Amino acid sequence: MKIVHICPYFQPKLGYQETFLAKAQIKQGHDITVITSDAYFPYRDYAKIIQPILGKRLVGVGNFVEEGIPTIRLQRKFEFWNRVYLKNLEKSLTQIQPDLVIVHATCSLLAWQAARAKVKIGYQLICDDHMHLSIILQNKWLKKIVYKFFSLLFMGTIKKRTDKFVAITEETRQIMQDYYSIPKTRIEVVELGVDTDLFRRDQKERKLLRQKNNILKDDIVFIYAGKFIDDKGPKLLIDALTEFMLKDQRIKIMLIGNGSLKYTNSMKENLKKHQLEDRVIWMTMQPNKEVYKYYSAADIGVWPKQESICMLEAEACEVPVIIKDSPSMRKRVKNQNGLTYEESNLENLKKQIGKMLKSDYQVMGKKGRKLILKDFSWDKIAQRFIKI
Repeated sequence: MKIVHICPYFQPKLGYQETFLAKAQIKQGHDITVITSDAYFPYRDYAKIIQPILGKRLVGVGNFVEEGIPTIRLQRKFEFWNRVYLKNLEKSLTQIQPDLVIVHATCSLLAWQAARAKVKIGYQLICDDHMHLSIILQNKWLKKIVYKFFSLLFMGTIKKRTDKFVAITEETRQIMQDYYSIPKTRIEVVELGVDTDLFRRDQKERKLLRQKNNILKDDIVFIYAGKFIDDKGPKLLIDALTEFMLKDQRIKIMLIGNGSLKYTNSMKENLKKHQLEDRVIWMTMQPNKEVYKYYSAADIGVWPKQESICMLEAEACEVPVIIKDSPSMRKRVKNQNGLTYEESNLENLKKQIGKMLKSDYQVMGKKGRKLILKDFSWDKIAQRFIKI
């Protein structure tokens, strides 16, 4: 099958759905092309945080092969609030003549462009969505107005011509119902997944990384990977672990990511107060293909707030996790491979950390790997998109 993925920004070195889904479909024998813009996502503090990994934000127009994926980068004719309109998108689709187009952003100009081009070219169209409630709640009323305005102008065409909508969680499906006015019956939930060949427990890398960072054999390493922002909540992890670290010298924290200086400093307050700075290993954001090494070196993962694909990647590396309690997140620990806690409740998070430390968390980690292989591998998720 000839499949085109359309996304506003594409940075395969950082991974994520559009990269791994495309790779899995190539592996399954499909003819894949990604069509995207001529720039990377406008991350905050791009030059400092992202540029060391990706290079300059402006990539350029043309045909590329990125991480083994054929990629067409088109000029941004319009860009606002991370929404882009691509010049010559219909022309590129006409040249490719795809059987299936997957747009990775439902409430977007790209979905509207793909919906309009579908009439002329005649492909099947899937629009998927990755929105989280915590993002919606930022400037909630402004976003309601913007979505309402967008719906009046564009969503009618998108809803009429899209064959199926896909949400990455039940929460996302609810947002699509409430904000985009898409009927529940038209939305499939297809969770994010993991490249299980890349993300696996590597004992050699575990030993090397622990030696390099002065982590002893009996030390217990908690890990968090992602953005250092309040929506993700890594400060809550540090606050919860402080009293455990004071009682047990073996406990250490590994933090991988970047964030604002203000929030990062707030994460360090408790550590400085209790003189625990030397028990925390700070790592800048890493290329996706390197992250499995750090999960391999860790023992327990904690993601206190917003959903993250990092949770699943850690589970694939046999790391048991503690995550927030929600219908979507319970699916990620349904094989007794982790614990959930009441989101933002510090005392409840402490309770679950204590429970995890008393458990056989190594066995839990192995159960996590089995769950990922069964339900969350990109190979199986790629098959679901074809079935849909």
